[in-house]
Amino acid sequence: MLFRYYLIIFAGKKMSVRILIALGSNHEQEKNVAFAMERLHSFFPGISFSRMLWTEPIGIASDRFVNALALADTDKEQEEVERILKQVEKECGRSREEKMRNIIRLDLDLLQWGTVRLREQDWERDYIRLLLQEMQWAF
Repeated sequence: MLFRYYLIIFAGKKMSVRILIALGSNHEQEKNVAFAMERLHSFFPGISFSRMLWTEPIGIASDRFVNALALADTDKEQEEVERILKQVEKECGRSREEKMRNIIRLDLDLLQWGTVRLREQDWERDYIRLLLQEMQWAF
């Protein structure tokens, strides 16, 4: 009977999931990351952001990056969240041509979906660990 009660309560309601997003830019860095923060806030009310952190590039020859993290709760599906991230990158002017020249106007990566870690290699990056620790975000 208790199980049936919970089914009635949650029927028709989407469950919220906690997500973690990594933000980065190596071109007009602070401007582009600030743009992303503003746009992400419009899609995910209540989103919170770490500070912006200057980092050295990893795996490419380029200017330094500005990186940040974002934490949000959403009832959107994972595919929709990933579509939103790609849309915001494009709105910022990200293109394949510039990426081939190591210009990254904006890179938004979904690092965690609920309890599932994505992009496992990114979790080993020092700036990810540092920003998570500073924000004291628990997963």
